[in-house]
Amino acid sequence: MKKGIVIGALGALFLAGPAMAADAPKSYSKCKICHGMPGEVGKIGPDLAQSAMSEADFIKQTIEGSKWEGRQAKMAGFESKTMPKQKVTEAEAKEIFHFATGK
Repeated sequence: MKKGIVIGALGALFLAGPAMAADAPKSYSKCKICHGMPGEVGKIGPDLAQSAMSEADFIKQTIEGSKWEGRQAKMAGFESKTMPKQKVTEAEAKEIFHFATGK
C-alpha cells in the first residue's frame, strides 16, 4: 500500500508543477510571450518563477522597463537584453509577481 501512496504523491507533485496557462491572470498574457509560463525554460526572457527580485523592484521593472536608475545588475546571461515598459497598472504588476513567483 505504501507504493500506491508514493505514486499518488508523485502524481500530485507533477500536476502541481509549473503554472498552467488556464491559471494565469489576464495581465500575464504579454509576459508569457517572452518569459513563457513560470517554470518554463528556453524563452527570450528569464523564467519569472526564478526571480530573486523583491515585489517592489519587480513592479517597478514591469511598469518602467529594465533600464532605471539604481537598478541592480541583470541576471547572468541576460546582460544585453532589455525589457520595454509594460502598459499595466501597479495592481496588475503585483498580480503578475504573485502568479509568476508563487510568493
